[in-house]
Amino acid sequence: MTADERGAYLENDRSISTYHADSAQQGQSEVPNVEDKVNLHFVALVRRGEHLYELDGRKPFPINHGPTTADSFLLDGAKVCQQFMARDPSELHFTVMALAKAF
Repeated sequence: MTADERGAYLENDRSISTYHADSAQQGQSEVPNVEDKVNLHFVALVRRGEHLYELDGRKPFPINHGPTTADSFLLDGAKVCQQFMARDPSELHFTVMALAKAF
């Protein structure tokens, strides 16, 4: 599958949102009602070439956060996360996850 085909497949696969909703209902924190509007979404930080990009489906295009390398990507990404958190220090509803190659 090409990247576009994979994207289209994931976009149309409703089981992902179903599994997400099911697992969210099983969490350890207070669960909102299914009918409640919540402000939840995912943002990905990726290295493409020698630049760090933010991919946010609510934005019209990727945001370039500047240069990065394979060796500095983790620290550069952490700095971007710190900038996100500094925007609203009282907001505690976030999670950070790294997808990395296992050795």
